[in-house]
Amino acid sequence: MHCPECGSELIIGAKSCFNCGYPVAPPDLDQKVQKIDTQWLKEELTGAGLSIEVVESDEDRFWVRRPGQMDVAVVVRGDLGLINFGHSWKVESHRRENRAELLEAINTANRTSQFSTFYLDSKGAKLKARSHMAFAERLEIDAVRFLEALEKDFPQTMMASGLLDLLIGR
Repeated sequence: MHCPECGSELIIGAKSCFNCGYPVAPPDLDQKVQKIDTQWLKEELTGAGLSIEVVESDEDRFWVRRPGQMDVAVVVRGDLGLINFGHSWKVESHRRENRAELLEAINTANRTSQFSTFYLDSKGAKLKARSHMAFAERLEIDAVRFLEALEKDFPQTMMASGLLDLLIGR
């Protein structure tokens, strides 16, 4: 099986493509898709004290910013009932030299994280993480709580996997 976005070979059971982060988990056929209104989502996020910065002229792509926290890139695929949250961190060149250690930490992070898939970009210069939130009719939509859960999950996963040490040079 191959990723519909970039064509990379997929690992069985993957939550998303390890090359580009595209969500590839099989859909739950018992649930009907809940379309997402991007404006509603932005109002929910700003109402929770977050700031929104639209990326270029695409209203469905924006940054969520909170002082003292990580910025989160958000892509809304409203017709699919899917919100994609993304993070990226620069990997220093001297850290890239030990690729095996870095990949082991990424594998550990992927086994540890409740929400996200971690991967390296094609050049190995950035560590990226993608989290996907899918909505169905029987689920209560609460993007703010999901974002707060991500803020707890990311540091815990980064520390437990050793990725944090590799990125900051411990």
